[in-house]
Amino acid sequence: MTITPREAQVLTLIWNGFETPAMAKALKISPRTVEAHRQNMYRKFHVHNVAGLLRAALDNKLIQETV
Repeated sequence: MTITPREAQVLTLIWNGFETPAMAKALKISPRTVEAHRQNMYRKFHVHNVAGLLRAALDNKLIQETV
Protein backbone atom coordinates (compact mmCIF):
# COMPACT_ATOMS: atom_id res chain seq x y z
CA MET A 1 0.00 0.00 0.00
CA THR A 2 1.35 3.39 -0.94
CA ILE A 3 0.59 6.60 0.91
CA THR A 4 1.87 10.09 0.24
CA PRO A 5 4.54 11.69 2.39
CA ARG A 6 1.92 14.04 3.88
CA GLU A 7 -0.40 11.12 4.62
CA ALA A 8 2.53 9.44 6.36
CA GLN A 9 2.99 12.55 8.51
CA VAL A 10 -0.71 12.58 9.41
CA LEU A 11 -0.59 8.86 10.17
CA THR A 12 2.39 9.32 12.48
CA LEU A 13 0.61 12.10 14.33
CA ILE A 14 -2.52 9.97 14.68
CA TRP A 15 -0.37 7.14 16.05
CA ASN A 16 1.09 9.58 18.57
CA GLY A 17 -2.34 10.62 19.80
CA PHE A 18 -2.68 14.02 18.16
CA GLU A 19 -6.17 15.34 17.51
CA THR A 20 -7.08 17.09 14.26
CA PRO A 21 -6.52 20.70 15.42
CA ALA A 22 -3.10 19.84 16.84
CA MET A 23 -2.14 17.98 13.66
CA ALA A 24 -3.21 20.95 11.56
CA LYS A 25 -1.12 23.31 13.66
CA ALA A 26 1.93 21.02 13.62
CA LEU A 27 1.75 20.57 9.85
CA LYS A 28 0.71 24.18 9.14
CA ILE A 29 -2.37 23.08 7.20
CA SER A 30 -6.09 23.47 7.84
CA PRO A 31 -8.05 20.95 9.91
CA ARG A 32 -10.12 20.21 6.79
CA THR A 33 -6.94 19.24 4.94
CA VAL A 34 -5.98 16.92 7.80
CA GLU A 35 -9.44 15.31 7.53
CA ALA A 36 -9.03 14.97 3.76
CA HIS A 37 -5.75 13.11 4.23
CA ARG A 38 -7.39 10.86 6.83
CA GLN A 39 -10.33 10.12 4.52
CA ASN A 40 -7.94 9.34 1.65
CA MET A 41 -6.16 6.81 3.83
CA TYR A 42 -9.47 5.28 4.97
CA ARG A 43 -10.35 4.77 1.31
CA LYS A 44 -6.93 3.34 0.40
CA PHE A 45 -7.01 0.84 3.27
CA HIS A 46 -10.75 0.10 3.01
CA VAL A 47 -11.37 1.04 6.65
CA HIS A 48 -13.89 3.28 8.37
CA ASN A 49 -12.24 4.52 11.55
CA VAL A 50 -8.93 5.34 13.20
CA ALA A 51 -8.62 1.91 14.83
CA GLY A 52 -8.93 0.24 11.44
CA LEU A 53 -6.47 2.70 9.93
CA LEU A 54 -3.87 2.04 12.61
CA ARG A 55 -4.31 -1.74 12.32
CA ALA A 56 -3.88 -1.54 8.54
CA ALA A 57 -0.82 0.70 8.95
CA LEU A 58 0.75 -1.78 11.37
CA ASP A 59 -0.06 -4.70 9.06
CA ASN A 60 1.55 -2.85 6.13
CA LYS A 61 4.57 -1.86 8.25
CA LEU A 62 3.93 1.86 7.81
CA ILE A 63 4.22 2.36 11.57
CA GLN A 64 5.89 0.27 14.23
CA GLU A 65 4.63 -0.72 17.64
CA THR A 66 6.91 0.27 20.46
CA VAL A 67 7.31 -1.87 23.52
